Amino acid sequence: MSEAVFDAIAAKITEEPRLHGATKAVQQAAYRARRTGLKVLEKAAREREFDESVLKATFARYGMRLVRSASEYSIVADGDGLDIRRNIVKALRVYCRSRYMSAHNAARPSANRARADRRAELAAMGIDLARFREVCEVIDSTP
Repeated sequence: MSEAVFDAIAAKITEEPRLHGATKAVQQAAYRARRTGLKVLEKAAREREFDESVLKATFARYGMRLVRSASEYSIVADGDGLDIRRNIVKALRVYCRSRYMSAHNAARPSANRARADRRAELAAMGIDLARFREVCEVIDSTP
């Protein structure tokens, strides 16, 4: 992750949440969201391949925009500090998970691919699947 994007997200997470008159529970939730946000941001920063378009898409999914000005990035979002922090945490988790899951799924063969490979092996052995099914049906139908 580039330093400018990291700084913009960290600034949004750490800014004052503007919770004047909020209950103690809401204030504590804002603190926990701040702490969690910084942990998830640190995890996202360690991602090897940073893709700005994917990050922008995940932020847009949660009602935020990652905007680049002439010299720096900023996050544009509506809502109070607690909602913004929670949405940042959700977006960063989705960003990290999508990378993990795509790598995981690429390493693991799909059921269709495994089935196609097995059919190719059987065809290479000279086994006709249509004829095989017919034989199985005859065997199953005989008492």
